[in-house]
Amino acid sequence: MKRDPAAAGRQQRAVELREAHYVELATYAMWQGCTRAEAQQVANDSLAQLTIREFDLDAQPVENPRAWLYGVARYKVLELFRDRRGHLPLSALPDTHVVDPGLRPEEYMEWIEVLDAMQKLPYKHRLPLILSARGDSTAEMARLLDCSTDAAKQRLHRARKELRAKLGMVTSSKGEGQ
Repeated sequence: MKRDPAAAGRQQRAVELREAHYVELATYAMWQGCTRAEAQQVANDSLAQLTIREFDLDAQPVENPRAWLYGVARYKVLELFRDRRGHLPLSALPDTHVVDPGLRPEEYMEWIEVLDAMQKLPYKHRLPLILSARGDSTAEMARLLDCSTDAAKQRLHRARKELRAKLGMVTSSKGEGQ
């Protein structure tokens, strides 16, 4: 088997790119609403694409790797969201009594309306609501959302506020639903 003399250079370049840009790309993806695992995937995929492109003899050289990486990362984030299609399976909600079979028809329709509104929320707002409905504590939510407990409380508050707005519920000046 023939050894590729440029392999060591490619590997070193990939390591340099990762050290220089991985954290900021993953952070960017998380700010766009990706989960931690998705953000890591976005950062890795973006870096891999640049590394591959740099060693494609037919491709134009990348003049500004950082800007190029952000462009690829933005595309990867959009690709993830497009794949999600804004839906979350009801199986992500609590297993017991997602919809109580003893509800009257009008109560049942209200509950379905709430679930439908939840599914239309952006993922960054839907996830805290699901974790809350699942019974997770604020500390557990913070761990799963990879943020502080104060940030988890804030995200849950914003998610509830957006859900109330989607449902057409009036809120008081204190931000509490009526």
